[in-house]
Amino acid sequence: MSPVSHLELHWMSRSTQYKVWDAKRIVRKGVVANGFTDLIEKARNKLNVSPSQNVRICLECDGTEVDDEEYFNHLPENTVFQVILDSENWTAPYPVTSSFDIRFDTADGPSDTNISNEIVNLLSGIHSDLIKCISFSNSQLEAILRLDIDTLADYMKDNKRFASEFKECCKQILSKRKKQEEILHHLRTLNVIHRLSPYVCAGPTQSSPESENL
Repeated sequence: MSPVSHLELHWMSRSTQYKVWDAKRIVRKGVVANGFTDLIEKARNKLNVSPSQNVRICLECDGTEVDDEEYFNHLPENTVFQVILDSENWTAPYPVTSSFDIRFDTADGPSDTNISNEIVNLLSGIHSDLIKCISFSNSQLEAILRLDIDTLADYMKDNKRFASEFKECCKQILSKRKKQEEILHHLRTLNVIHRLSPYVCAGPTQSSPESENL
């Protein structure tokens, strides 16, 4: 068998993981496909798109339309696609103009995560100033911690290792902040107990002239 035939056989037998969104980025599914045609068919099934509906496959990040096997075969594993119907248009992921639900599959079954505009916008610009995560509110940090690593990596436009490390930083910031809040709470409680104690004088008393002469 010639080297070319070996290469063709490799591409034909290759099964690779990808991710597919619907056009509105409401539903995201994982797909394992061994070619462009296989991806389209499985994406239709996963997203409940009728075979009678024409679809376009676009890169989620910039809207580039993928329309042939050759270009598809040069894309890396875990590339994120969008399935666009004839009546729909690709839109940029940022800025987001409305809140939306992300539904994704996990090993234990489907789960839902709500992401607000505020959180998505925070994540989209975090690379320019990573240290600003220290100024995130507790609710913002908690929202980030509720995201799974794949979703966080997608919205940070980075790899899963970076997303995992960033998530750990947010976790530590929130943990230390809550410990400080607990300490402050205990100090306030001690202050109240101290003021209510019968052993605490109401204030300095003035001695009488007679007592001073004793």
